[in-house]
Amino acid sequence: MTHVPHAQYQQGPSCLSRGLMGFALGGMVGGAFGLLLGGYACLRAGLRGSELLKQAGKSALQSGGAFGGFMCIGSVIRCSEPLSLPSSSSTTPSRTRDMQWQNNTIINSNKNITTKSTC
Repeated sequence: MTHVPHAQYQQGPSCLSRGLMGFALGGMVGGAFGLLLGGYACLRAGLRGSELLKQAGKSALQSGGAFGGFMCIGSVIRCSEPLSLPSSSSTTPSRTRDMQWQNNTIINSNKNITTKSTC
């Protein structure tokens, strides 16, 4: 039986490809929604034939472009965020010493605080 290495070093898609994928997905959803709403509005306004197709297509392109742009921006923002917070085991020894020193300083400064009570 052959050994299959773990996929922990496998990289996902780049931020650019995620942004383009978000734009394409948002464009499709927004376009479909714009076509439905635009077509309904055109039918209510009494448009028929080529005027109906022009106005419904214009509405589909506007909705698809707007929603695709928002999805693209959201995908790129989400891509630039770190995937997970570093665990406490990944801290360097000097950072651990600094955190211990800060904790001891806070604890020691809290012991020296005296309160005055007035009656």
